[in-house]
Amino acid sequence: MRKSKFLTFFWSLLPGAGQMYLGLMRRGVSLMALFFGAIAVAGWLNIGLFLFAIPVIWFYAFFDAMNLGSLPYDALQYRRACDDFLWKPSDMEGLKKRLGGKTQIWVGLGCIALGLYVLLDNLLMPYLRRVLAHSGLFWDIVNSLPTLVVALAVIALGFYLVIGRNKREKEIPFVPYQGEEESEHDGE
Repeated sequence: MRKSKFLTFFWSLLPGAGQMYLGLMRRGVSLMALFFGAIAVAGWLNIGLFLFAIPVIWFYAFFDAMNLGSLPYDALQYRRACDDFLWKPSDMEGLKKRLGGKTQIWVGLGCIALGLYVLLDNLLMPYLRRVLAHSGLFWDIVNSLPTLVVALAVIALGFYLVIGRNKREKEIPFVPYQGEEESEHDGE
């Protein structure tokens, strides 16, 4: 049975609910958990960095539900049969290969960096502001630190992509397709 376009639109306003209305429960739960998880992390840890993800998740979920709602009934039935979570444990294998088998190290470094940022921003900075309230130059430097860190991270990522790509291209030589070889039994 075809779902109402108005109700699809209405439920799409809440990330994940539109997918659930269309019968894609796992996909809907994934999007809803991701959306409210980003809000919870941003609010609980007082990390404004996560706020950028909220509109991205909302728009993705909205347009995904609207596109799913416009599918023909048979295609939507197929999607329901293949409904799965957005991320599966098997997806981690691909991530491990891309990170060179050092996923645990990269995730650990990310956790350490996030923890240090939370400590610095929420615990250390308020005390430093009180102590060094009259030092304008110091606060100009401190306030520009997040911008500096992000800029350096983007530059480092760019170098990694350029240099890493060249290394991979050198390691795996390109072998052009020669066509299929004829066997002795093909002529018979």
